[in-house]
Amino acid sequence: MEDILGLVYRGILHVLYFIVRMLVVFMYELGIDIIGWYIGWPIVRIATFNQYPKEAVNENKKASKIAQFFVITTGFVVLVASGAILAHALGAFG
Repeated sequence: MEDILGLVYRGILHVLYFIVRMLVVFMYELGIDIIGWYIGWPIVRIATFNQYPKEAVNENKKASKIAQFFVITTGFVVLVASGAILAHALGAFG
């Protein structure tokens, strides 16, 4: 009887694990890929005098992996820095 309950328990855990992994992939796509690209794209475009990235703002899937990494990283650095500046300006750090 304990073996059957153990199998059921493990089956439930496997299903929950699968659901959590799908949510992580979804959050990655939404959070990192989309938000980072749309914040970083205009900043990189301005900083490189309209030369880089060659893809339009809505063509993030067509960009090379290096271009995606650079633009998304720039977007998240700007996002985190903006949050830190605003938190400091509002006195959140004491």
